[in-house]
Amino acid sequence: MSRKKKELLTLITGLGLSFAAVSANSALYDFEALADVNNAEGTLSNYYAGLTSTAGSSQGGTDYDPYLDYRNAGLGVCQNSNTDAFTGGGVSNGTGNKCVGGAGDDNLQVGEFLRMTFSEATSLDDLFMRNGGHGLFTGIVQIAVDNGAFGAFNFTNGNNDTVLGLIGTSFDFTVYSSSNPNDEIYLSSMTATAVPEPGSIALLSLGLIGLAAARRRKA
Repeated sequence: MSRKKKELLTLITGLGLSFAAVSANSALYDFEALADVNNAEGTLSNYYAGLTSTAGSSQGGTDYDPYLDYRNAGLGVCQNSNTDAFTGGGVSNGTGNKCVGGAGDDNLQVGEFLRMTFSEATSLDDLFMRNGGHGLFTGIVQIAVDNGAFGAFNFTNGNNDTVLGLIGTSFDFTVYSSSNPNDEIYLSSMTATAVPEPGSIALLSLGLIGLAAARRRKA
């Protein structure tokens, strides 16, 4: 193989590895385990770096509280919560329902909206849902991306039936009211992958090309 061909192969390999390194930032956000390991219950707005939770009576609203429930549950919604799930230093506040006023329940119900907001463009890949009784959820959940229209997604035994592949910064969850008005859910966990910006990939590619050119000049 000629030197030029070797340099080209090295450049292509470097681009592929660099792209993989940039794009393969998949992360698991396990609210069920977070609550159970720490015996934690209460409002959970900020815990994972780069992720914020809000809740409301309308899409994108903040008049309700995102609520962490333990014992095989996850993240739901409280109309009013009087304590955080964790106090300063990440210490659990202990167990017990901390919802006050309103319906006083801590799961996501019809007419409630839970929003998960990432600090960068993200692909929402997989979800795991529990029902109001803390069992495996089978039914329909509505999900919207970046304040857009809701789409219906089927779940069986807690898992989404099809690959989600939803890309955006914010994701809204609500119960599919026409399916069963008594459906209640917890967002137990989700897997998401950071999506590199096109500009970052372009700059990375230009840098590698420049490096290859510099090597040729040196040779």
